[in-house]
Amino acid sequence: MSKKLTKEQKKIVDHFYGHALVKAVPGSGKTTTLIMRVTNLLTKGVPAQSILILMYNKAAQISFQEKLNIAISKYNLAYSPEVRTFNSYALKLIDQAQKSKLIRRKTLIRPEDFQYQGLLRECYLFGNQIEGSYVDNNDIEKLELNISNWRLEELTPDDLEKDPNYKDVDASNKRTYRKYCELLEQHSLRTFDDSLIEAVQLLRSNQFSTPIFSQVIIDEYQDVNYIQNELIKGITQERTSVMVVGDVNQCIYEWRGSRPDFIEGIFERDFKKSKVYNLSCTFRYGHQLAYVANSVISKNKDQNINCMLEIVLLNLLGHRVFSVQLVYKAGQLSMFQLQR
Repeated sequence: MSKKLTKEQKKIVDHFYGHALVKAVPGSGKTTTLIMRVTNLLTKGVPAQSILILMYNKAAQISFQEKLNIAISKYNLAYSPEVRTFNSYALKLIDQAQKSKLIRRKTLIRPEDFQYQGLLRECYLFGNQIEGSYVDNNDIEKLELNISNWRLEELTPDDLEKDPNYKDVDASNKRTYRKYCELLEQHSLRTFDDSLIEAVQLLRSNQFSTPIFSQVIIDEYQDVNYIQNELIKGITQERTSVMVVGDVNQCIYEWRGSRPDFIEGIFERDFKKSKVYNLSCTFRYGHQLAYVANSVISKNKDQNINCMLEIVLLNLLGHRVFSVQLVYKAGQLSMFQLQR
């Protein structure tokens, strides 16, 4: 590995066996670290086909694949591991199961499809017992979000009816959800959410041949939802080493089912003997940030006291303000600002 790495990065790159949780602050070189780790695994003889990398969305997957291809070319490696989104990987498993006739074929229907929007409207009108055809678009958006969250928790219409945790869901929404599930089944349709659920159910079954990976890497773990986490568990076998990377403070999708508590303790519960690593140094903002940090640290009267440096970049009245706090366990010590 010729690239200059920090001590924190090198520990992650050199991690080989066992599960690992990486907590990475913004701008800490996370992508570089992961790419260097993958190339390190490959150069040490781990077969590319035994490594799976899961990214949260398509844009991140494309960007990571491009950077990984450059690194693989640089190190004269023959093959690249699989880099996929959760949806893409779930659909791959679904396709394999359909070809083996373990599940019946269904048509993938996307949220933007006219047919899907029409289906939602039909369900809304039925559930709310409305005569006519007009539905407010805002109501459809709320319905779509609710349905997605219920699906991603693996809730059936019966669960929604009987589970006391959902007693506050009104009767119209319960009728709507039941109609939604019935129509999908009736017309042999499958959404991206459904593909994740079916993939997890396949992995849990004894009929499906579970893919064997020695290394699984998941990025943006703070944004993973319940069913995606079940997918990770489903592809994890006794000899699989799982590494997840994320930052609980960057979770932005809780409103659609993301579970930041996975990174805050549940991962370590589910994946025993996990090693925890930190990427705590940011490479953004350059010398100005270093100047501010040094200004704060210079005010520390007792250099032996452990402290945490918290750095926030604000946009205030068109100016960029670095707001830096020095925090002791006993509480906040001071705050300094540098404006440019």
